[in-house]
Amino acid sequence: MTQYKVYAAPEGEYEAVKQGWSWPGFFFTFVWAFVKKMRTLAFGIVSAFAAAGLAGSFTGGGVAFAVKILVDLGAVALMFAFGRKGNMWLEADLLLKGFELKGLVAASGGDEAVKLVKSRILLVPGAGGIERLI
Repeated sequence: MTQYKVYAAPEGEYEAVKQGWSWPGFFFTFVWAFVKKMRTLAFGIVSAFAAAGLAGSFTGGGVAFAVKILVDLGAVALMFAFGRKGNMWLEADLLLKGFELKGLVAASGGDEAVKLVKSRILLVPGAGGIERLI
């Protein structure tokens, strides 16, 4: 089972955020950011890559090739950044939008995590690690 932090908005909307590596963030970067409603981050990335692409198209020869290599390396680095930090960025974004942390649960998916939090089956730090609180 995977650990999830579950957040709730004042309006009653719930969002579960998986702890650790984000495979969707790794593979889909800015698309994942759009889906998760982190539009500023997504637009910033798209704008940066569009500007780099335009800069490369206005140069010729070896400079254009060097710009392309740098853009490609930047894209790979961005994939790893989204994989490693994407869920943390999502948590920070939820807090900025007024969401409140409701609990930490072990679940097989986000929907199950929300159901567990709503039913108050939470995980709490204990002397021997994380324990289930019923």
